[in-house]
Amino acid sequence: MTESILSQARLKELLRYNPDTGAFTWLVSRGCVKKGKCATHENSNGYLKVKVDGDVYAQHRLAFMYMDGYHNNHGN
Repeated sequence: MTESILSQARLKELLRYNPDTGAFTWLVSRGCVKKGKCATHENSNGYLKVKVDGDVYAQHRLAFMYMDGYHNNHGN
């Protein structure tokens, strides 16, 4: 199974990030996802995750990508 590569451009097409609150909200409606709704969910271990184009990402990694333009693969 190949993992898709999420770009900053694609991320910004789909989501808005508020650096003051850390919140991600949807910019588009797709299926059961509604524009303006919170995109983050908490997994069973308490980590905040966001599902984008079928792949699940840690919220803090997406925040880094959104702000800096690349995915930080160091650490959690």
